[in-house]
Amino acid sequence: MSKLKCEKGSILGPWGHQWPDDASPEPKIGFLQGILQWLDYHIKKINDDYKNRESFSIFKLKPNIDELHSILKERKGNWIHFNSLPFYPNEHFQRNHLLIDKNQEINQKTIKYYLSFQSLTTEIISNDSLPRKISFLSPQETGLASGNSLGWGNIQSPDHSTDQREDDGRSLCFDSLPLDENYELFGFPTVKLNLSSNTNYGLICVRFSMIDEKTIYFNELSSCTLTLLCLNEKYSTRNDFDLPEICQGIPKNDLRDSSINRFRIFDEISEIITLKINEDCDSSEYPDGLIWDETTESIYTIKKNDPQSVRIEINRYLKYYFQDQSTIKVDIKTKSIMFTKNSPSTYEVEHQLNINNKDQIFFDKNWNLSFPRINN
Repeated sequence: MSKLKCEKGSILGPWGHQWPDDASPEPKIGFLQGILQWLDYHIKKINDDYKNRESFSIFKLKPNIDELHSILKERKGNWIHFNSLPFYPNEHFQRNHLLIDKNQEINQKTIKYYLSFQSLTTEIISNDSLPRKISFLSPQETGLASGNSLGWGNIQSPDHSTDQREDDGRSLCFDSLPLDENYELFGFPTVKLNLSSNTNYGLICVRFSMIDEKTIYFNELSSCTLTLLCLNEKYSTRNDFDLPEICQGIPKNDLRDSSINRFRIFDEISEIITLKINEDCDSSEYPDGLIWDETTESIYTIKKNDPQSVRIEINRYLKYYFQDQSTIKVDIKTKSIMFTKNSPSTYEVEHQLNINNKDQIFFDKNWNLSFPRINN
């Protein structure tokens, strides 16, 4: 967005993969009305009040322990508006080998912590009695309480993090002293570590997910640090988005409500962890008598200390038919499996699509694909 020279606008809210006028968690906004205002001003050259609107509108979340639940109806916070993003692009620039605006870098306000043995401190600690390195091994189920990275945005979806102390118990943790003031954090945090490993592949994230024994070295000449970016630009706080317009939809009869069930199983003998998610996407009858029925089944498995054993299987079942089944009776099944087989640098993907009409095969095809894993 910062590189675009044309007219631009951005709205960032707490929604998943849904439109802002219908997504969860709330607040919902009148997204269609906002699009109309944008077009009126930039295309029709009317609605002069819109010219004073900032380019960026972001919903700033407030910490709230009451939101510690996998399903949230609403996030607490407030809208802030400004015309530039002083820090957010830097991580993107570095990752894509682009030039960083040094003026932006100077204006950044940051909080820096230094990692030492089991602690985060604002100054480098020199203590010969503390270990100079920590070795650790995190099991592959670490992160199950952290929520979904790509939430769908439905009120029924358990996308959000729960009590993450379960993940903390499987992680290498560094604690700071209690904060004595409020910080407005904004942008990508960065972590600098000195690592050694006895394997060729690894993943470093906020919660470490280790392939095998890893070691962090604490070196005063090249310190391990955690840097948090703060919001220090001026911004306005208005909640002037319109409410969503509720349009009259097609009347339908709900035959079955939607629901989601999640099961986590640990096989102590094989040390395989399985996460199984059964989603009932409801069944509805439309005015012409057409019945629509949809369910999905997702199965994720991984061995406790072997990330190359990961396997994902997603099955989706669709049915639509008339009650007397005289005209159409369509059954659709899709099956997708992703895994690594011969090489840890390659993903294997198997797709299957089956379509039957009135119990007769209409379409049946399988795809077998391989994708290289990109290592930067």
